[in-house]
Amino acid sequence: MYGAGFVEDLFTSFETSDGGFILGGKAFENSTTGNINDPFCGTNNSDYWIVKTDINGNTEWDTLFGGIGNESLLDMIETSDGGYALIGQTVSMPSCDVPAGNLFVNDAWVVKIDALGNILWTSRFGSAQNDNAKSIIETSDGGLLIGGDTMNVVDNAPDYWITKLDGITGAILWDNSIGGDNYDFLEVVRETSDGFFLGGYSISGVSKDKSTANFGSWDYWIVKVDLSGNYVWDISYGGSGNDQLWDMEVTPDGGLIIGGFSDSDPSILPSNKTAANNGGEDCWAIKTNSAGAITWDQSYGGADLDRIYSVGVVNLTDCVTNYIFGGITNSSVSGDVTDPNIGEGDYWLNFVDANGNLIWEKNYGGDQYEEVRDFRRNSDGSYIVGGYTISDNNGDVPSTNYGVFDNWAFKLSCNFDIPDLVDDEVCEGESITLTAFTGTCDNCTFQWDANGGNATTNSIMITPTDTTTYTCLLYTSDAADE
Repeated sequence: MYGAGFVEDLFTSFETSDGGFILGGKAFENSTTGNINDPFCGTNNSDYWIVKTDINGNTEWDTLFGGIGNESLLDMIETSDGGYALIGQTVSMPSCDVPAGNLFVNDAWVVKIDALGNILWTSRFGSAQNDNAKSIIETSDGGLLIGGDTMNVVDNAPDYWITKLDGITGAILWDNSIGGDNYDFLEVVRETSDGFFLGGYSISGVSKDKSTANFGSWDYWIVKVDLSGNYVWDISYGGSGNDQLWDMEVTPDGGLIIGGFSDSDPSILPSNKTAANNGGEDCWAIKTNSAGAITWDQSYGGADLDRIYSVGVVNLTDCVTNYIFGGITNSSVSGDVTDPNIGEGDYWLNFVDANGNLIWEKNYGGDQYEEVRDFRRNSDGSYIVGGYTISDNNGDVPSTNYGVFDNWAFKLSCNFDIPDLVDDEVCEGESITLTAFTGTCDNCTFQWDANGGNATTNSIMITPTDTTTYTCLLYTSDAADE
């Protein structure tokens, strides 16, 4: 648990190149400091807060970045130089870490730090209206792409907004806004071979840059732009109700895996949703090809509210790709939810196969409210889960809550009750049995070449420490077969 006396809100958590972890979000100033070890700039305000931990989650250092107003950190990445880039927004006047910008409105604010949390540079940018920055990636040319939304004064509604920065200096290289005539909220940006995918949700009809009709209320809205940020195509996904996209990743085939939530009924047309809901709002995932065409869509949930906030791609082998989703469930045992809800809302994790079929799901929480913001696979095959909790030392929540909201992160082992797949995944230090022949083989003998060993049994147990090829020669009375 990481927190202080009031509200700490975690938005991102991931494994770092040194084998530890980093957690990022915002923290509100309070006289109870908890395990925040850096002073706030102002009083009764929020700052960016990041915590660097070792492999076991023990804090190595933490730091706050902000001014005398409110700052909210919404995304963070490790960059190729070993440092980190943080993105969110600020409303502060020039003070402490925050440079000058537009007064009394939200500006986008990027903070570039080294591996120990020292500021290398910051960049603040925006318009005279409210601007929000929610997603950041390092691009293949070493730059940074930031995604969010900016208020369009003509429509009096937000448009998608992307900004390309120089990765060394933070200087703006270009920016572009894309939208329809109503509200469009960009949540996530991802790079592909020939441009960028922009993902969020929209209530606009066919207008301006939006070429696809709105199905109902809010729809998932994907926009493809080229490497210079110019519009290429767009596509909407949804039905009669409320469909909101919160995260997505590019898949090995160049398509997308998309996650969010939906309460649309697919039987009410028009709709390109085919998956029926289990209850109210359900998690809704879509797999597309590189042109945005739907390969499959699936709903996951129970009788109450269920949402996806985090999407991950798990490449089990060169030819087997599965997906992980993290979010929240308010449902008790019903539909896809097999465990009782521990409190008002629990962390909910899902592991699905390449076709979206549910393999494993599990909820974690206490007697109050928890919400997953980030769920990722680590280099050793384990998983890091991050979000926030308001529960206090009960259920799965292990330690005393410092205030109202605390950041709650934990690590799951690589074999957390997922059934065996066709291609077994083995973590370093674990054992697996290899069998040369599963049927009946009279008068057979076996000769293994097992990483230097020469076993002569049909089955061998191994504990691999690296990528290794194991072969066996099967001898019958007539010939030797490999």
